[in-house]
Amino acid sequence: EIMKNGDPVDYIIKTYNKLHVGDTALGMIMLLSIANQSITSSEGLQPKLTGSSGKGKTHAAKSMFHLIPDLDYKMMGSLSAKTLFYKPDLMPGTIIFADDVKMSDDLDTTLKKAMTNFQELTTHMTVIQQEYCELTIPPRTVFWMTSVNTNFSDELINRLYDLNVDEGPEIDKAVTEQRLKRAGKGDEAFPVDEDVRVCRAIIHMVKCKTLRVMIPYNKEINWKGSKDRRNLNRFLDLVQGFAMLRFMQRPSTFEDDIMANVKD
Repeated sequence: EIMKNGDPVDYIIKTYNKLHVGDTALGMIMLLSIANQSITSSEGLQPKLTGSSGKGKTHAAKSMFHLIPDLDYKMMGSLSAKTLFYKPDLMPGTIIFADDVKMSDDLDTTLKKAMTNFQELTTHMTVIQQEYCELTIPPRTVFWMTSVNTNFSDELINRLYDLNVDEGPEIDKAVTEQRLKRAGKGDEAFPVDEDVRVCRAIIHMVKCKTLRVMIPYNKEINWKGSKDRRNLNRFLDLVQGFAMLRFMQRPSTFEDDIMANVKD
């Protein structure tokens, strides 16, 4: 009913904000990064959450990550440079949440290649037991990374959607009130209630699709940010992502495509 006649974006974000106070924009970009994994023309959104220690960037990522079904297309943990190449069952469209990333040159290179090759395999040529071998990372892999310090190369930063958590005193007060209220009831930090199950069902419906998203009003877009060419691609990916999340409400000319509308 929500997918056909409601607003799945609004439903998921409201559920996210029940788990995590504030940082709505962060939640939105993480959600859209999932949607873009189902779009054949997307260049991918790669969220990087930045902020001071203890200000909620990890909790924000965990809150949205909690709304993803517990299936094989989600992973959480630390990353080393070649880990993903050696994971045999890594699926296309996997969401990888890496908290407090400590960047090395090799990991930086791997991430740059996987993000650049968003719609393609990323290949690593190596030798195993004196035999030539090609290892791959599947397409449409998304990385959610948190970091206190921006110790990433400029080339990698250019591929990331950098987001700062809200560190204002009003959010600090709201978080305190939420935690005290939760403590009084003995509530879990990440419950699996009806709202969470509905969000997981919506996300799974999106993840089961691979569609082309067309923007029929492209000539009406008056873009003035031409100095950084990546920004237009990011904007178009946002539009396509919103359309993908509402794919059951968008017109289709063929079985495997939909058209975004102005609301997106």
